[in-house]
Amino acid sequence: MASVTKAPIARMTESAEIRRLLSYLAPFTGALAAGVALMAVMGAADGLVAFAIKPALDVVLNPQSTIQKLVLFQVPGSDHIIYLNSFVPSRVHHVWSVFALALFFIFVVKAVAEYFGSTLIQYVGLAGITSMRNRVYGKIIQQPVGFFHDNPVGRVMSAVIADIEQLRGAFSEYLADFFRQIFSLVAFVGVLLVIDWRMAVGSAVLVPLVVWPVQRRRAARDWPI
Repeated sequence: MASVTKAPIARMTESAEIRRLLSYLAPFTGALAAGVALMAVMGAADGLVAFAIKPALDVVLNPQSTIQKLVLFQVPGSDHIIYLNSFVPSRVHHVWSVFALALFFIFVVKAVAEYFGSTLIQYVGLAGITSMRNRVYGKIIQQPVGFFHDNPVGRVMSAVIADIEQLRGAFSEYLADFFRQIFSLVAFVGVLLVIDWRMAVGSAVLVPLVVWPVQRRRAARDWPI
């Protein structure tokens, strides 16, 4: 009897594997978009908190200040100014009350957006993992008897469970944390650019030039040749 040769399995590229994994999230695009939008709101709230440091030091904590409006920032390219007073009722005038209520409102919005945004993203990740697990199990069940002769059931199930469990963390906790950190980074970079874009650009250029030689010298000292 002639031996049956098995056709080699074509290996997928890394980008193709990523697209295939993300395809499991496609049915939940609406929920994922809502979660990402809420994370963007959280990042904007982080930026507003950073902007509030300047009026806190210059006005609120300055006993000699008589300013009644707390300026957050001026919109770049226009004369429009965003005031912290716009986050509280117009009947509140005292700067301490304005600052406390506005900061409380911003933190409440940040907490709500972060909670529901993270929950939605984790839900999408877990739903995608559930779809993947069901598809993998369905594929295994449909395999012929010879497949289980060459691959013991225990080893197959162990590999499937371990691999999918690793993806579960990446699709849920890590995905939510990724968007959280990205939007916080964008917000803080935006704050730096609005406050003084020349200093921000100069720091981005000069700091690596200072840190890199120091790291090289430290590495050479720790690992002498």
